[in-house]
Amino acid sequence: MIRIRSARQLAEIHRALRVGRNMSTDGLARRLNVSVKTIRDRENGTTGIPIPRLLEVAELFGLDLVLMPREQPSETPAGWRPTGTGWPA
Repeated sequence: MIRIRSARQLAEIHRALRVGRNMSTDGLARRLNVSVKTIRDRENGTTGIPIPRLLEVAELFGLDLVLMPREQPSETPAGWRPTGTGWPA
């Protein structure tokens, strides 16, 4: 499991996944139909990754994107749940 809690961590993992597959920035850019600059900006943390694009990256690397409650309580009010998302009551 890969736990991501910051944009910086996401950028580092994005790069690690690419490098771990021996894929160049150019190769990844071609696979995702984006520019090499976009890949570099994402991996440098200059630009974030929109959720639809993050799902494409996850698919490419054989990963699922899973949201789960943190192990330690956050500053979210007790009992709060997002509405209209199918989140269990």
